[in-house]
Amino acid sequence: MLSDDEIYECVEWYDENFELYEKLSKKVEDILHDIIKERKMNVHNITSRTKKREDFYKKISKGITYDAKEMQDLSGIKVICFVKSDVDKIQKIIEDTFRVIKRKIPNYGELEGDMSGYSHNQYICKFTNERITFSEDLKKFKNKFFEIQIRTILQNAWDEIEHDDVYKNNFEIKSELKRRFFLVSNVLESVDDELDNLHSQIEHE
Repeated sequence: MLSDDEIYECVEWYDENFELYEKLSKKVEDILHDIIKERKMNVHNITSRTKKREDFYKKISKGITYDAKEMQDLSGIKVICFVKSDVDKIQKIIEDTFRVIKRKIPNYGELEGDMSGYSHNQYICKFTNERITFSEDLKKFKNKFFEIQIRTILQNAWDEIEHDDVYKNNFEIKSELKRRFFLVSNVLESVDDELDNLHSQIEHE
């Protein structure tokens, strides 16, 4: 765990750099928006956020990370798609546009017990060296991490409910309630799949 003095130094550093991470969040949002518009894709929305000071403090205080400058989720961008097939297209855009450091894509074959695979895709990225070299505006973001989440509308609704009802609770959820929660997630996943199938058939016809 960090000492109180070390935590104070980290928070002071974040106060000094918060505006830079706000600009980074908005810059990535704008780049994605422009590419998606250029390719005439239809997504529900693209939003960005920068980690709040109090959330940064909580994470540092819990000892989740010991190097604030290496935190990967200070800048976050969320792309909400209408159907699952569009998620694949956004993934391709991200992989072609940014330097991918890490990606988390649900692996349904590894799920156990009452776990649900109904989850969003998540990327940790940086700007590529080529982009930074040829854009004076991006040089200030060199080696800065940002997180991109890609979700369908239903996945986003599920994530918001799950976060509020399960992860933000200060008590342990009973296993029976967890089981029912995961059953609902499986139903939503099936609906998402069927909506995607309908969308594909309509496009084909």
